[in-house]
This record gives sequence, C-alpha cells and structure tokens, in this order.
Amino acid sequence: PAPPLLVVNRIPGILRDLGQDEAILAPALEQMISSLLADRLTEAPANMPVLDDALELNPLFVAKLGEVTDLHVPARRWEGFSEQLESSGFLRRLQPQLNTWLDAVLGDKNTAPVEAPQSRENSQTNESRRKALADFAARLVSAETADRPIENPLITSPMRALAMENTQVPIVIVEGAKGTGKTLTARYVLSRRTWDGVAKGVGITSSKTDATLLPVLGSIQTSDTFRQEIDDARARVSAEVGAGAPQSVSNTRAVLREKLSTNLSEKDWTDLWLDAIAWSAGFSPGEGGSGQRLLDNLRASGRRLVCLVEGIEELYDSAKDQHVPPMLRAILIDLPLRLRSEPGRPLGLIVFARRDSVNAGVAQNRSQFRAQYRDFALTWTEADVLELAAWITTESGALTVWDRAFSDLSQPEKERRLIPLWGRKLGPDEQPGQRRVKEAYTAGWVIAALSDLQGRLVARDLVRFLQNAAEGAALSDERDTYGSRLLPPGSLKSAIGPTSKQKVAETEEEIAELANVFAKFRAKINSVRAPIDQEALDELGLDLNDIELLQLHGIILGDSPPYEVPELFRMGLGLRHAGARHSVLGTKRRARQRQKEQS
Repeated sequence: PAPPLLVVNRIPGILRDLGQDEAILAPALEQMISSLLADRLTEAPANMPVLDDALELNPLFVAKLGEVTDLHVPARRWEGFSEQLESSGFLRRLQPQLNTWLDAVLGDKNTAPVEAPQSRENSQTNESRRKALADFAARLVSAETADRPIENPLITSPMRALAMENTQVPIVIVEGAKGTGKTLTARYVLSRRTWDGVAKGVGITSSKTDATLLPVLGSIQTSDTFRQEIDDARARVSAEVGAGAPQSVSNTRAVLREKLSTNLSEKDWTDLWLDAIAWSAGFSPGEGGSGQRLLDNLRASGRRLVCLVEGIEELYDSAKDQHVPPMLRAILIDLPLRLRSEPGRPLGLIVFARRDSVNAGVAQNRSQFRAQYRDFALTWTEADVLELAAWITTESGALTVWDRAFSDLSQPEKERRLIPLWGRKLGPDEQPGQRRVKEAYTAGWVIAALSDLQGRLVARDLVRFLQNAAEGAALSDERDTYGSRLLPPGSLKSAIGPTSKQKVAETEEEIAELANVFAKFRAKINSVRAPIDQEALDELGLDLNDIELLQLHGIILGDSPPYEVPELFRMGLGLRHAGARHSVLGTKRRARQRQKEQS
C-alpha cells in the first residue's frame, strides 16, 4: 500500500518557528505509525538489512500548513465549506505538498526518462566502470592514508565559508563528527600552501589575505605520507621566516602527549600550544617562550601565518581523563581569544575537532560556542550526501552525473540524476499499467541506512558504501535484469553489512572508551535483538555508563528501554531485528526533537 497523506492545518506560526509543532504532533503521529506497521513482525538476522520496504521507510506523508484566517469558522454544509476552501487559498497552499505525495504514490508521469550518461571513456564496460568507482572510493575512505591529497575535492558550504574568511587571517574552529572530512579538508588546505591559494581553490578570486599555512598537528599515527607533507610544509615556513630547523610533527605530538600526564592549567596549556606553533616554524624548538618570539618576528617582518591543528584526538585515549579538558579548553577557547587580541593579528588558527572533543572542552555556553562557528561545521545534509554520490561517480570516471550546478537542483532532480548509478527503486523499473514496486526508493533508502540516530550523516560512510557496492556488483547475478544501472539492488543491499562492520571497527578505534562496550556485543553476537529492551540490556551486561556512551555517540536512541539502533550500527554489532517495524521517518522525528530539547 501507498503511504497515506495526513494534512495538519492551523499550525500557529510561533510554534512552527520554535519547532514546538513537532513535539505537539509526535504522540499522535507515533500512534498512527505504530498502527500502520503493527503487522510487520518478521525477525531479521544480524546480516540482513530491514529497510527495503518503502512503507517502513516512510509510512505516513505529513503535509503541514499554517493558520488560514478564513477557515477559523468553517461553513456548516459541505457545499459552503468546499467554496470556503477554494476562496481561502487552502488548496493553493497545499498543492506543492500534494504534488510531492502524488509523485511518490503514482510516479511522476511528466518526468522524461533519464538517458544513460556517458563515462569519460565510451569504450568502458560496466565492469570497468565499477572498478573505477571502487578504486576512487577506496582512495577517499581514509584521507590521512591516501598517497596524496585530493586535488579538487567537492566544495561544500563549510569549505566555502572557511575560504571566505579573507579580510584578515582566520581564527576558526571546524567541528565535525568522525568521518565528516576533517583530515581531507586539512590536507587539501595545506596543499594550497597559502591562504590566498585556498580561496582561489574554491573559486574566490577577491582574497586579500596573504598568509602562509603552517601545520602544527595532524592525523599521522597511521600515515607516513601525511607526516611527511607536514614536515615539508614546516621546512618551507621556517625558510620563509628565517628561523632554524623546525621540530618534526612527530616530536610535537610526543611533547603534547607527555604533557597530558601532568597537571597543567588552562593558561599553561595556552602558552604550550603557542610555543608548539613556534617550534613548528623553527623558533627554538623545545624552549618555553618561543611563541611570543614568533609573534614579535611576524609583526616586525609584516608576515602572517595561518596555523592548522588537526588530529588532536590522537593525543589522548579518553576525553574523560581529568587532564584532557584543560588542554581542549586552551586550544578551543583560550588560544583563539588570545590570538584575536594580538595587535595586527599576525597569527591565524584553524582547529579541526571532533564533536566529542568540543563537548569535553566546552563545558559552559556550548550552544553559543557552536553558534559562533556554525557556518564552518562539517555537517552533511541529505542533499549533500546525494551530491557527494554524484561527484564520486563522476570524478571516478564511471559515469557523468555531476556538474557544478548540481547543488542548485531540486531534491527530486538530484535523485533523478542518480538513477543511472543505482536506479529509482530497489526493485525492477516500474512499467505503466503494472502493479507498483513495493521496494523503497533507492536514494531515500541509502540515506536512511547510513544515518545515525542523531539525524547526522557522515561522508566516509557513503564513500565506503559505494566502494563495497561497486566491488560486490561484480559478483551479482542481477546484471542482466538491471543492466541499465551501474549498481544493481543486490549489490547495494549486500554493501550495508560490511559498511556497518567497518563503521563499528572504526568507531571503536577512534573512541577507545567504546572498546569495552562493543566487546559486550561481540560476546553475544546474533543472539540479542534490537530494539534493545531491558532483557537485552541484562543479557549484554550494559550498565548506565555504557548506555550513556552509546547515546552520546548516536549508537542508540531513547531515554529508556527499548532503545533503537540504526542500521549503520545494528548489523556491525551483530544484533538481530525483531518486533514491530519502526519507521525511519519516526526515528528521525524523535531524534530531531531530542536534539532541540537538549539544546
């Protein structure tokens, strides 16, 4: 069956602006959704995705309209009420949302069929295109271990906002969850050598900031290539400012890690960070007070530097360690304040930090802190993820589905552009007069499968998913049935499992304090069901601290059992899925409301 249309009328503007309409509607919507999905009780093993059905992804289409003054007192008879609806403008206001619903239910008959786009090499077979896609995606998965920076990355709004900080040297905190592109962005920025080069790289030709880029810290523990790039850049800066041999980034990292075992105050840490910047430029490595000498030198010479600090999470194992918050407060709050107060602002600073680092380092006025740097945060919307999929497909040479105007397209048009990559639905193409395919729309399914329960999407998950799907497509037996698509449905579905397992492994590696929690799941693999009720909590042996950690990192959702688990983690944690199906739409609604309440 198709999702029914629910029209909610007379929503006061102030409630809509404050987002309170969601909280008021939530109980009624949850009851309706539960009723619609009540008979969907089949259990799925840990290695099987459960989001294939279109109705489970979106069981209810909600159209919300504001107050219409002419309808405050409705006519008593239908004839008069229908005229009232027409004259009030109600139907005109409803029309765009009604059209969207009809398109989802009936299909857009006015949309011309998508012609299969050409690859850069017309002689390529589908197999060679898939290999090109898999190889390019593999290079993007871990930016810090790639053999070289991405020369022309997808320019997103945060990167454009960063480059537009060009009236003076920038002092910015770039926040991003795991895998959102912090290292990729840092490597790209460093590869441009100057801040003017960064601006030109994203298409801004009016930059007025002549400053050299100086890397202070980077994600180097798994990458000799990135380490060498940082040390080479330090040598160039040292020669430019006339200093001695700079400290290597490995030594800088070692010094900072060693100091984390001591009881330094926030002021001590601020001085140490400034000294570490100076050591990176070759000013008396290892000596205290070097930071002030660097500032004096820059002012006297008229030179300016922009420092890059990325990979601060490699300095510690747990943000709960009592020595970590003062270090984080110094680099996130105190040092930026100090540099902003320096006459002439000779030294800029860009810090790339994970969300949990910001939570640990900014204990007070966190919402104001985030608001200050909101434009630079590496967040990925659903539209961004679709554009990234199109960009990767095009840059790999597999198909040409992306151009620079892609971001300006409507959401339906973006999804239409991607049909040659993965089809319109996770099933056969629909034909006029035939029964509608019940499988989910592919674009919506991909977004749902890769979302965490905080409403966040991570670029690396999509990249890894495309890599797994392209590699798996070579083994698929659907190539004849779905020959017009580069990635058939079977390869897409089978890619979720390894993507989820890699996500869990990577999360455990990056957030060491989750290791013991994940070990409890591994001990009960494929024997515990999601959503996680009290019985499952007892079987897993999860205590209150474990639950708080899982909630903090978007692995479970809810204030009390049963806790929901996103597909992105469920399969990798070895959890079966049982009980009534929960719609992704409802889960996202609850996550959004929870975030509003917490802020």
